Amino acid sequence: MKDIKSLYLTAKLSGKRNDITEYTECIHELFEHYPSDYVSNIEYIIKSSIGLSTLKPFIEKYGLSIALYDDIIGILESCSEKCNDKELDSTSYNEMISYLESFRDKYKNCFMMFESLIGDLSDIEYFEEKLEKDMIFQLI
Repeated sequence: MKDIKSLYLTAKLSGKRNDITEYTECIHELFEHYPSDYVSNIEYIIKSSIGLSTLKPFIEKYGLSIALYDDIIGILESCSEKCNDKELDSTSYNEMISYLESFRDKYKNCFMMFESLIGDLSDIEYFEEKLEKDMIFQLI
């Protein structure tokens, strides 16, 4: 199997059908058989519309590591900005950002615990946010 980065760059620069097909096949092979390699090369996968279309199914099939969330959001935001700068349609990137934000909201407690463990959120802040969320839930 060829390196996804080189396949991505070749397909991007040449635009030839054969190069794009080879890149697409590699994405699907990583998706189906090598999910850890898919994640390791996520930058060269979701930068293209072909690869971006596989991200949601990938998350639905394998889940999403909280540790990767910020990196993926950063890549998507960068791609969206580049599209806007070039006056291209950024809808698919913005929709994926929204999907991931709803994912974060759905698992907010898990994200808060993770942030607490890595030091971005103090233990006190974690429990204050959790208590506030629980109180709002009880009021509803």
